[in-house]
Amino acid sequence: DRRNEIGEMARAVEIFRNTAIDRARADQALQESGERLGAVVDHIFDGIFIIDELGTIQSINPAGSGMFGYGQEDIIGSNINVLMPTPHQSAHDVYLSDYVKTGKSSIIGVGREFEGLRRNGTTFPLHLQIADLNLGTGRFFLGVVRDLTEQKEADRAKDEFVSTVSHELRTPLTSIKGSLGLIRSGSIGELPDKLRTMLDIAYNNSDRLVLLINDILDMEKIKAGKMDYTMKPLNVTSLIDEAITANKGYGDEHNITFVSHSDISGAVIDADKGRMMQVMTNLMSNAAKFSPDGETVKLAALRRGSMIRISVIDKGPGIADDFKKTIFQQFSQADSSDTRKKGGTGLGLSITRAIVQQHKGSIGFETELGEGSTFFIDIPELLEARKTDDDLDGETGGNDRYRILHIEDDESVLQVVAAVLGDSAHIVTARTIAEGTRLLEQGVFDLLILDLTLPDGDGESLILLLEQPGQPSTPVIIFSAKDVPRDISSKVTAVLLKSQTSNDALFDTVRSALGVEIAGK
Repeated sequence: DRRNEIGEMARAVEIFRNTAIDRARADQALQESGERLGAVVDHIFDGIFIIDELGTIQSINPAGSGMFGYGQEDIIGSNINVLMPTPHQSAHDVYLSDYVKTGKSSIIGVGREFEGLRRNGTTFPLHLQIADLNLGTGRFFLGVVRDLTEQKEADRAKDEFVSTVSHELRTPLTSIKGSLGLIRSGSIGELPDKLRTMLDIAYNNSDRLVLLINDILDMEKIKAGKMDYTMKPLNVTSLIDEAITANKGYGDEHNITFVSHSDISGAVIDADKGRMMQVMTNLMSNAAKFSPDGETVKLAALRRGSMIRISVIDKGPGIADDFKKTIFQQFSQADSSDTRKKGGTGLGLSITRAIVQQHKGSIGFETELGEGSTFFIDIPELLEARKTDDDLDGETGGNDRYRILHIEDDESVLQVVAAVLGDSAHIVTARTIAEGTRLLEQGVFDLLILDLTLPDGDGESLILLLEQPGQPSTPVIIFSAKDVPRDISSKVTAVLLKSQTSNDALFDTVRSALGVEIAGK
């Protein structure tokens, strides 16, 4: 019996020993795991901190303290609001207290951008995400912060680049395209067939380059949330008819005929006409590019409850199943070879969807391989405005010469506009704001054509001048490479973007602004 007792004690000691060894190994493994985790936290680029329910900083990694200009020992034990600028300091404790009491917060678990306050008093942009931690020792909050200074600087540099490209490329391209258009039209005399062929090539490629630049710049504006919209009642039938007229040349180039099969009447939508024309052009150009030679592309409109559906119907090859999911993504092409064969950037449908969504609408398509595709947009109908648009064309005036002031610093643009408008208008030119202001103060003009980017400032100041009491009511057409803010576009008769305006569109806009028929060259 005694031997059995001794054996039991020996086994117990062995078990205790093994247990102690296992416990020591587990403790060592846990310690090593903690050290590894600590090393990761200490060397990660994002700032990581833990605060308690009172907002007191319990721990912070070197990246976090360094981001705000502190050492770790300087900031641990302080309230987190010392890292916030004045507008947020006083509100922080209230937010934290309310969340602890109610469990409701718009910040916990959601990443947001804030301003941080460095030790030297400067502020900087940061991204903050907070998580709620319920630990055995109490309730804490984990925060992860990222310094956005470099990202914001890169975005600012990109915006400046986009703005520079917008003006520096659009303006000369407008002059090139306009000049080629005048020569092709025979305004300066008959052309030999060989020369006409070469001019056609030059004109078409300048047009492709303009469209490419516009698509890239539009995509940048959409991503930055800087694409402006001027919403006004727009008659759907008129929109379709104008789209067919505007894209007839493109259809002729591809031997495609655009026809309207719409029996809808009085349908009006709240829309930016220029952007909706861009939507129609994108859908119609795709249909023309992929339709067989000699085919017809149909445009239709119908009511679907409170929505107006506008459809573009082609008889092209249809859309493959593996392309349907990505068709509205940027740079999306059914086949990389299509970019070379058919032209385009792969941005058109992505831009179209963004524009339609800004009109509280949606876009979709139906397709069948070998039969064709139908792309459609659904836009809310403006029910209180359901009526046929009046014809805005004015009666022919009795004055043979209209005084037009054109303020523009690019000589080539001045020459093209003068050639487009012909001899029926007397055009006075100015190249600076100061010169334009002097001319407006000295005389009365029937129309002002204005570039916004001028050597001595922004042309918007001239629009404000015309709003002063006692000034004549002069129609204003902005003809510029610069995108026009909504508050300015609402004060003028029309806005024309240089790279998106044909000679005919410019002429028609001037005629409409004058309210008379004028004879161009």
